[in-house]
Amino acid sequence: MMSGAEKREQMAIMEAAISSAMNHPNIVQSGDQPVPAPPEEGLFQCGDRIHNFEVSLVMEFCELGTLRDALDGGAYRDESGFVNYAAILDTAADVARALLHLHKQQVMHSDLKARNVLLKADGKSGRGAVAKATVG
Repeated sequence: MMSGAEKREQMAIMEAAISSAMNHPNIVQSGDQPVPAPPEEGLFQCGDRIHNFEVSLVMEFCELGTLRDALDGGAYRDESGFVNYAAILDTAADVARALLHLHKQQVMHSDLKARNVLLKADGKSGRGAVAKATVG
C-alpha cells in the first residue's frame, strides 16, 4: 500500500527510465539515466527512502515547440490560408511511428495529446520539421 506521493515518485522514476531507454527518430531523446536531486536539509527521510525529491532528466531540445502551439499558430496552413493536408499526414505518420516503436517495446503511451508532441527543425522533410512524441 503506497501513499499518493510514493505512487507519483515511482511513476516519475519509471517514466524517466523508459524515456532514457527509447531510441527512435520520432521520440524525444533523453539522457542516459535519471538523476535524483541530492537530499536537502528539512526533507523527510525514512530508512533509505527520501520523500519530496525531484528527478531531473535532460531531454532533446525541439526548437519549434509543441504541436499544439503549431496548430494554434496556423503552421499547417499555406500562404492562402488553406489546410496543408500533406504536412498534417506527415506529422500524423511521425506520431504513429513513435507509438508503433513504443508498442513494440511493450510500452503504452497514456497521455498522447498535441502538447506532448514536439517539433524539431528538419531540412530533410518537406514541411521543415519532424514530430517527436514525449514518452511521459
